This record gives sequence, structure tokens and C-alpha cells, in this order.
Amino acid sequence: MNRRTRVAFGAFGLAGLAGLALVVNLGLNEAQQRYPGSVRLSDENLDNYALQHGSIIRQAVYQTPDVIQTVRRWYMARLGVPPASDLATSGDCMPLVHARLVLKFEHSVSVMLCAMPHGTRVVVNERLTLWN
Repeated sequence: MNRRTRVAFGAFGLAGLAGLALVVNLGLNEAQQRYPGSVRLSDENLDNYALQHGSIIRQAVYQTPDVIQTVRRWYMARLGVPPASDLATSGDCMPLVHARLVLKFEHSVSVMLCAMPHGTRVVVNERLTLWN
């Protein structure tokens, strides 16, 4: 591969990363806004392995004193999740999942709500992947 070809690939790569950064700011920050009054329990985690394979994955964990039903309604409205999707439960936890295409990227959000003795634990996972 000659120098001109390498420079062209590098430029396309930088343009792709710039576009990805824009989509990340527009898409991921929207859902990462935490439930009002909740307290972050862990630092936001960014998965570097997934980044090397074309995805950005973030996770954040929060705690709120509010009951799980109140928190569930807030996230359902925030994510646009239809009411029928909240029927699945796993013990004291309720998963909510939402995915959509933003330009050429798939943005998916999963929220796990777990009832705790003094409120609700919220685990938010987000993934942004280039759609082929």
C-alpha cells in the first residue's frame, strides 16, 4: 500500500471517528441522564474491548429511594418503551430495553431496575454500534 492510500484511509478513519463522536454525544448522553434524585454508585464504565471491535458500551449504576414502579414509569416514558414490555420480571428486578437506528448506528439501551430494601437500584447499559 502506498503512502497516498494510507493517508486516504487515515483521513476516512478520522472522519468516521468524528462522526461517531457526534452521534455518541447526541445519542448516549440522552439516556445516561439519571433518574431524578438518584445517587451514582459507581463510576461510568466504558468498555475498551468493545471499542476496538466497533462498538461503544457504557454502564452506570444508580440508587434512588423511590419505589420500583415509580422509577419504571419514568424510564419507560424517557425511553419510549411500550407498556406491554414491562411484563417481564426476574425476581425483584425488571428489565427495560430500547433500540433504535441513529443515522448508520444502532443505539440500544437496557435498564435493569431492582427493588432494594430502601428504594431501587438502577443499572443502565448503552451500546452504540455501526450498522452495516
